[in-house]
Amino acid sequence: MTKLNLNNYVLVQITSYGWKELEKKYGKDYIENYIISSKEVIDGEDWYKMQLHQVITRFGTMIFAANPAPIEINILI
Repeated sequence: MTKLNLNNYVLVQITSYGWKELEKKYGKDYIENYIISSKEVIDGEDWYKMQLHQVITRFGTMIFAANPAPIEINILI
């Protein structure tokens, strides 16, 4: 089994619901300075590099067993 530290970086795809909730909770400046600035394009798709603990704290309260989801279900590690 592979270990993954909460400080490790992962790549996520943020859904439209996720963007709306980020803007409500953190504002446009946060999004531009900390999310958009970490964008990576892989195979024509936008991915955003974040530490795993940031994914949990930013999106954790938005994730539940139904739609809408703030991020796509696959992440890159």
